[in-house]
Amino acid sequence: MKLTILISILSCSVLAIAQEGSEFAESGETSAAVNQDGPKVFAGPPTFDQCKAIAGANSLTLPENHFTAMPIERFGGDDGDITQEKRDKIQKSEKMFRIGVYKTGNREDFLRSCAANGVQARYCHQMTHPNNKSEMEFRCTYPSARTHVLIPPDPKTWDYGFRGALEVQKIEATGVCVAEIYNYYRPEPYNNNVEGAPGRHPYGTAIDVEFCTKEDARKAVRAFCKQRTPGDSPGIKSVGTYASGIRVHLGMRPEPGGHWGNGC
Repeated sequence: MKLTILISILSCSVLAIAQEGSEFAESGETSAAVNQDGPKVFAGPPTFDQCKAIAGANSLTLPENHFTAMPIERFGGDDGDITQEKRDKIQKSEKMFRIGVYKTGNREDFLRSCAANGVQARYCHQMTHPNNKSEMEFRCTYPSARTHVLIPPDPKTWDYGFRGALEVQKIEATGVCVAEIYNYYRPEPYNNNVEGAPGRHPYGTAIDVEFCTKEDARKAVRAFCKQRTPGDSPGIKSVGTYASGIRVHLGMRPEPGGHWGNGC
């Protein structure tokens, strides 16, 4: 009975948090704290219910393994009843999770500029939103966002994305099959929340491309490596490959680590 009452109280608290709108309530009942230098951050990992409450306002369903503090009680019983597998799951989920300030460039302006630079419409549109597979992480990072759109706020940086897309179009014209550009601008803290490396994505100076097959990706990497440009001149600066074998990173400004995976 006590447990039922406690659950009811917690449920009401979560609902109240969700109704606050774009941010968590600043009461001591939440795990949010105010960072005087910027966005509000969590003092510890948020509960699954907190994240779910935010995403729920956007009609999304979060899986149980996303940004969850996962207390022992969630798995039922005392500590002695928990298997090692569940212990590992709890430990893996315990990480700092930050709520960010949602700042994005104007989508229509970006699309117009993108087209004016000779980039195909589909690539222009793909670059206006983060990776579709991390949309729920996006929602939890930016609870005030109503659309899954993220563009560098400074138009001066857009040219890096356009250049990357044009390089993709060049390789596509040779017969290489390109699936999509799935990552472009990925600022902090969103980049950290999806466990992204501290490379060029937070600055909008790199793109990630998915190819149709591993052979397409290999051909693309060979071509990209040949097209690299020295110093500060415009062009490809770094090439990285992911374990999938079909995804390639293109850095359009010099970046830490340079080439990686099976890159140049």
